[in-house]
Amino acid sequence: SIHPRITFAAYDRPGGVGGPRAWAADFVHFLADSGFEPHVLILCPGGETTSSLASVCRAEEIACDVLDTHPARTIEDETEWVLRQWKATPNPVFIANLVLPAMFASRWIREAGGLTIGIVHSDPHFDPFYGSVLSHFVSGKSKWTLDLVIAVSEHISRQLRLVAAESMRIETIPCGARMASRTAVAPNGQLKLLYAGRLAQEQKRIQEVTKSLLAAAMLSG
Repeated sequence: SIHPRITFAAYDRPGGVGGPRAWAADFVHFLADSGFEPHVLILCPGGETTSSLASVCRAEEIACDVLDTHPARTIEDETEWVLRQWKATPNPVFIANLVLPAMFASRWIREAGGLTIGIVHSDPHFDPFYGSVLSHFVSGKSKWTLDLVIAVSEHISRQLRLVAAESMRIETIPCGARMASRTAVAPNGQLKLLYAGRLAQEQKRIQEVTKSLLAAAMLSG
């Protein structure tokens, strides 16, 4: 059976955008709606007053704690903060997500009996951050490896399975957002298309996106 109490770590920043940040806000809402009791640990420059994720948690009456990471703190300081918060509310499931100090804290949380989970949001072969996560927390020394790693695509899962310890579970869960109740309708006038994302070929296929936008512009012209 699944225990309803979960600790979830996330990064945030003032005005921050991007897939993992948008997903985090939706994910904690999903956990609460699904009957879980999430405790959200947020690392954000400026602290709670600048964290949009903290605002979501407060509005939904979801327990959260926020660490002000400005001025810059050391990884050791941030790891100790995560451990203090978890010790105060020792939930059996700890989702480190992509938060580096939370991944380091997972070593001691696992020793205390918690189930530790990391999430790989991007291809480790092309993203240096996730490449380091793979080498340290997936295929590194056993004291640092996580219990379970979730990849957002089967392609990434296959890479992880090649190097992961036999005892480690690898699961694939696409990272997306729930659909709104309203859907797009055909415009009465000019069709406007907007791309929001990094100009990266491997992860975003930006060359194909650009060609498609140009082709659409020619059709509409």
